[in-house]
Amino acid sequence: MPREIDRKKLLALRGDLDSQIWLGEAYYFGIDAPESEAKGMSWWLRAAKQGDPDAMYFVGNAYFLGRGLPTNPAKAVRWWRKAGEKGEIKAQERVGLAYYIGCGVHKNLTKAAEAFQKAADAGSVKALFFLSHLYFHGQGVPKDEAKSLELCHLAAEMGDDEAQSALGDAYFNGQGVIEDKALAVTWWIKAANQENQVAQLRLGLTYSVGDGVPKNLAKGLKWYRRAAEHQNVTALKFLAKAYFTGQGVRKNLDKAALYLKKAAELGHAESQEVLDILYAKNKLN
Repeated sequence: MPREIDRKKLLALRGDLDSQIWLGEAYYFGIDAPESEAKGMSWWLRAAKQGDPDAMYFVGNAYFLGRGLPTNPAKAVRWWRKAGEKGEIKAQERVGLAYYIGCGVHKNLTKAAEAFQKAADAGSVKALFFLSHLYFHGQGVPKDEAKSLELCHLAAEMGDDEAQSALGDAYFNGQGVIEDKALAVTWWIKAANQENQVAQLRLGLTYSVGDGVPKNLAKGLKWYRRAAEHQNVTALKFLAKAYFTGQGVRKNLDKAALYLKKAAELGHAESQEVLDILYAKNKLN
């Protein structure tokens, strides 16, 4: 009996869409076939040319990242646009981002807003947040802080971590809403529990200084550690300072140095300078 992969190839070469997608996944991810991004994309490209929106989206990503296909942002946007026209929400989001930053197309904030609106109308929560950002800054749409806040609140309620973090900022600073630092912390916690680094840093600082919540250095350090797990340089710096000064933890220069090293490895020059001074003064083992 022929192997499954050989049978799929025969069907795929005859134009069977499901077989083309199966082979694309098999080769790209190395499932039931030798891993080969190029071979995987060759089959997904066939499926995309037959109009499959998921395949179109994957082909767009491949052209954008240069994974299995030559890097070509313009082709990436063309495939995302085709996928978006067929209802692929993430592809429509990518079209909006491409116009927003000017990658693969000329920067055009009006077209970015139009693409995000289409994605939002199709059910994209992330697009609601992007639109909120555009209305807040008046980019591609008339500036409308009330509309921005409405969209941000909607996206936050639907679970978008960036919207939750931004809404926390709004309540903390009283920007477009009545200042409510306790509510700000509530939104930041929702975002931080989705591993949003900005919210984790906000909570680290808020608990460390006691602004809007009772001062609690242990909680502050907990959130800094969560952000540091994502290689966040700011969090690493705060943790190094805590161990260096003994704020909220027992003073430990070796642990301080560990966080400084991680920050330095991520390109933070100041952390490397502090390390050099500590070694020069024989403060570290």
